[in-house]
Amino acid sequence: MSVLSLPSFENEKAAYEYFKECQNKRVIEVDSRILGDYRVDIYNLLFEDPFPREESWFDKLFGIEHYTSVPWKEHCYDQKIIIRKLDTEEIILYDQSPNFYSFYSDQFINEKYLWLKHSPGSVGVLTHGYYFNENSEIERIDIPGVSCQILDNKENQLICAEVTKRPFNSTASGCSLSVFPYDKFLIEIKGNQIMKTLHELGDIHPDCKINK
Repeated sequence: MSVLSLPSFENEKAAYEYFKECQNKRVIEVDSRILGDYRVDIYNLLFEDPFPREESWFDKLFGIEHYTSVPWKEHCYDQKIIIRKLDTEEIILYDQSPNFYSFYSDQFINEKYLWLKHSPGSVGVLTHGYYFNENSEIERIDIPGVSCQILDNKENQLICAEVTKRPFNSTASGCSLSVFPYDKFLIEIKGNQIMKTLHELGDIHPDCKINK
């Protein structure tokens, strides 16, 4: 189980009560992508049953259990990423502790790179990916910046945003994180090497300007 944060428990009974809701029968959602000779699957344990129905006489007669919905709780969240070969089903990579990952829906070319969105919370949407090199090895790549967009027909080029390095008054009362100035960069990946060039300067909000 991917546990984000856990308290300390006095005894096994206390731990059981804490995880009791996580033990209900739940639906597993699988999202998949094909990349060359590999299949990449993201497994998510859902909190809500997408196909709820009432228990029937057939269910009661044969003891068929229903999937249940459980309240959202951080310690019940669970996600896995598995990469396997298509021909042999051999598992090449098993990531048992990802959190809040999803595929890019607009990545239409999957030859050497596969990008994943990571939404951990207040820091924005991050981008991580896998590079499938010529030696049949898989390397993880972490892209600098947030809110990345994959360029059309360019699986190795993205436009990403970063808080500007230009001076601005980040401590001003009206200059909250939501209006921080961001610049956009072109991220180009060659192999597993990342190159970054300035693409567009963002506007500095009036509340964030120095000597406004």
